[in-house]
Amino acid sequence: MNHLHCDIFLRDDDYLREIRAGGPRAETAISCLYLRYRKRTYAYIHRLISKNDEFKGVPEDLVHDAFIIMLEKIRNGSESVHSLGGFWIGIGRNLFLNQLKKDQR
Repeated sequence: MNHLHCDIFLRDDDYLREIRAGGPRAETAISCLYLRYRKRTYAYIHRLISKNDEFKGVPEDLVHDAFIIMLEKIRNGSESVHSLGGFWIGIGRNLFLNQLKKDQR
């Protein structure tokens, strides 16, 4: 993997601006965003799953799906985002709850 220059993204606004603008720096912003918040999001989702025996999914799938949804929402500009880490976790939590409801049927 090429060396990413993630140090150019100091705040969440920096990620948002570059992702919404598109282009080559957007791809770097996406990769750096993933690296920055992935562990925290995974840990949160893993805790949710470990407390719910009825859930049949795996944390990695929820983390990935939530990231894709988050990117779509960022690109569309449809959401006002204050914390990308919290935004990603919130989407993951909602996916978890929706899947849990399906699994309980």
